[in-house]
Amino acid sequence: MASTPSLLLQGLFHPLLANPVTNDITLSTTEHGLIISGPNTGGKSVALKAIAIAHLFLHFGLFIPATHACIYPFDHLYFFGNDQQDLSQGLSSFSAEVKNYLHLLSELTLLPSVAAGNSLIIIDEIFSSTSSEEASALAISLFSELKKLGS
Repeated sequence: MASTPSLLLQGLFHPLLANPVTNDITLSTTEHGLIISGPNTGGKSVALKAIAIAHLFLHFGLFIPATHACIYPFDHLYFFGNDQQDLSQGLSSFSAEVKNYLHLLSELTLLPSVAAGNSLIIIDEIFSSTSSEEASALAISLFSELKKLGS
């Protein structure tokens, strides 16, 4: 277990897959973010879910699906998937995504301990329900706000 906010996952795999692809993921204490990019169906979403699962398994004292793992036990885990549509509230995917990110920023602002390196925030396909130009601008804005908050 790491003593400072960081991740070192070698041979990380998704435990529900019969023939999983393994990934090496490193996020050091000097880095505040990690971007995984690649082609469609390249395994990015599976890798992000595996990171979240590894973090949850650490908290429950379960086997971490990796050949080697050194993970800081973040106090908070936020996972944003690629379809956040909420039909019960009449929200489109885009509206729901904006609402969820505003809630995240609000929570990080109100609870400084959450923002100060004690949160693992995983975002899959950020703002994918809008145009690439709007998505880029919104993503930069969100990441700038997260950086200001120390996340």
